Amino acid sequence: MSVLRGYRVPQSRADIGEKDIDAVVRTLRSGWLTSGPSVLEFERAFSDYMGGGRAGGQCCLRHCRADHCHEGVGRRSGG
Repeated sequence: MSVLRGYRVPQSRADIGEKDIDAVVRTLRSGWLTSGPSVLEFERAFSDYMGGGRAGGQCCLRHCRADHCHEGVGRRSGG
């Protein structure tokens, strides 16, 4: 018998303001969804929040892409 039987996850309305919506629209219109200025801005802000330093500011997307390239993911055959 599950201990969580009958437990309900509390729901709440998301707090998304116009500033958030504008940032999403600006990113979508830029054409840069997984890299570019928004990612660099996020990395800087995250690094500052974590107390600075290189480790806090490196986005995992960059590392994942490097790992995929190293493993040959995305390479075309014969190339």
